[in-house]
Amino acid sequence: MPKPARKPYRRGTPEEIAARVSVIRDGLIAGKGCGQIAEELGVAVTRVYDAINADPSLKDAKKLPSVGPLAQRAGVAVGALAPALRSNGRSFVEWLIAQTPEGGTMAEVAVACAFDAYQDDLDVAAATQTSPERGK
Repeated sequence: MPKPARKPYRRGTPEEIAARVSVIRDGLIAGKGCGQIAEELGVAVTRVYDAINADPSLKDAKKLPSVGPLAQRAGVAVGALAPALRSNGRSFVEWLIAQTPEGGTMAEVAVACAFDAYQDDLDVAAATQTSPERGK
């Protein structure tokens, strides 16, 4: 039985390649498998593997623990930043934009703020010999 014909693959412009790499990185961070990412991009799975092997930052992203399953086990959702930002009003969004360095993302700043709060909770817990609790 002959093999099915391969889809033609066009390398793409630098912008298209950067967009694909971004989709792959986001997918890996979200805990998606290479097959699922390839399906979303409409490319062969080997193209996703090739991209991961060619880009050290994608290799690092693949090593990160998946956030989705961790959140699901805790009974919470990962969610999306944009709708959450809109629900907090324009002045908050403008403040967050002002805090975001050029070339950075608002998500990175929001996570950094959350991480600072987490570190504060750890400091309080260490000072009081207690364990930090979720949502307190």
